[in-house]
Amino acid sequence: MRRYLETQPPPVEARDAWQKLVFLYRAAGDVFGGCGAFLKATELSEPPLSEISTMANWLNNSPEAKQGVDVVDRRVLFQPLARLIEARLTEASATDLSRLAWLHLHSGDARRARDIAELGLQRETDNNHCLRLVAKLSDPG
Repeated sequence: MRRYLETQPPPVEARDAWQKLVFLYRAAGDVFGGCGAFLKATELSEPPLSEISTMANWLNNSPEAKQGVDVVDRRVLFQPLARLIEARLTEASATDLSRLAWLHLHSGDARRARDIAELGLQRETDNNHCLRLVAKLSDPG
């Protein structure tokens, strides 16, 4: 697949190839490769918000992306996905916003994480993901 992409196929075919790579990386449990392939695919066409949110969820829940990775390196990994969701805040559900908030928190921006989680609660006052995140960010200990 990578060799095929090196031939610089037409954009539609390249996006399909990048999406296949995302699937393969996901099957292999390689969150770094999967996110990289996903971001390459987004350069060729805009994915549905649901796909971005799903990728954010995978990254947020990946121990490899957080443990032993300093905040500067995490920011490089998490911020591109955060920017994709930030660009579509008006269409984001409370759950999408909770995933965005976690991206910001893992990137070291607790203030933005809380603001986004609170925005999620404005959209859905009983969203458990946002409620737990706001509680976590409000806890001084």
